[in-house]
Amino acid sequence: MLRAAYRILRPGGTAAFAVIALAEGVERSALHEDAGPPHPETDEGYPLLMERAGFVDVDCIDVSAEYLETTTGWLNGWESEADELRKLVGIDAFDLQQGRRRQHVSAIERGQLLRYLVSGRRR
Repeated sequence: MLRAAYRILRPGGTAAFAVIALAEGVERSALHEDAGPPHPETDEGYPLLMERAGFVDVDCIDVSAEYLETTTGWLNGWESEADELRKLVGIDAFDLQQGRRRQHVSAIERGQLLRYLVSGRRR
């Protein structure tokens, strides 16, 4: 996928994406099954994969604090409208989504779940 992104970018163009990942040394089994990262995991790291695809000026910025703020905002926002949202999306769907958000908040606060912004430029 990264090679395809590189191919379609014009020279000098930038590709960027966010990744939710497990902190180094954290096993997926340490988290509740719904709290793990939704992105494919890689032992090599996304910056190295970007470089192998041909990108230069590759950068990887930890935006976990912002991720915690956003996830907490979603959790609290949905909770403040819980009665109405349960009617709209259904009780089970609401409870499932809120449960996942709580698990993510907890894992982020423990330093087990991180979010990175990865970017690189085509030569």
